[in-house]
Amino acid sequence: MKVWLLFLLLTLSFLAFSQQGTEENVRLHFTPMIGDAHLVLNQRMETSAGAEVSIQTLRFYLSNVRLFAKGNEVYTEPSSFHLLDASEPSSMILELPESEGLKYDRIEFTLGLDSVTNVSGVFEGDLDPTKGMYWTWQSGYIHFKLEGQFTDSEKADDSFSYHLGGYRSPHATCQSIGIELPEAVNSSPSVHLSLDGFLSRVMPSEQRLVMSPGAKARDWFETAALTFPVHE
Repeated sequence: MKVWLLFLLLTLSFLAFSQQGTEENVRLHFTPMIGDAHLVLNQRMETSAGAEVSIQTLRFYLSNVRLFAKGNEVYTEPSSFHLLDASEPSSMILELPESEGLKYDRIEFTLGLDSVTNVSGVFEGDLDPTKGMYWTWQSGYIHFKLEGQFTDSEKADDSFSYHLGGYRSPHATCQSIGIELPEAVNSSPSVHLSLDGFLSRVMPSEQRLVMSPGAKARDWFETAALTFPVHE
């Protein structure tokens, strides 16, 4: 009896030690913000400029996720494309496979999808057209979608809808973004996306509806890319 008890105790100790030594994959948490608050869809929120807005839809593609340490690339995610949807909180957390124990001080990714992905015909997973982010084979994918309205406006219709994409030159909407971390980490940081800058440009604009590739989509996409490099 004592032998079996000793064996059981040793087994439990070994399992506990093994679990303590197990390192998890890196997870990147993306958190959209309006003002100082986390975005809540279909709820009146106040921007840093004092405007009241309600966001119904926020979706965007991230691809080519990479990690760096002291200027050297230490990780590249394989088959790297993700659809982040504010209506699905789990989609806002990217778990990077085979990234256990990595230390890094810079995150890089691409907002949007490259031209090869747009024309490759790989319609599965996050690239499935039923996700509502695909126009046609000729126009490709919507890279960034934002829909909502200003709720404190005196206008009869103060809604806006931005479906931004396009992969053909000179109106391609694919942009690399880098985020410097204050120090090397091996944890899972939270990246805050401040929508205030984009919304402050929407408020006085007459271009409240952009639904196809072109110069307007490219210009608005460049504004959308500025929402990302905010780290907590």
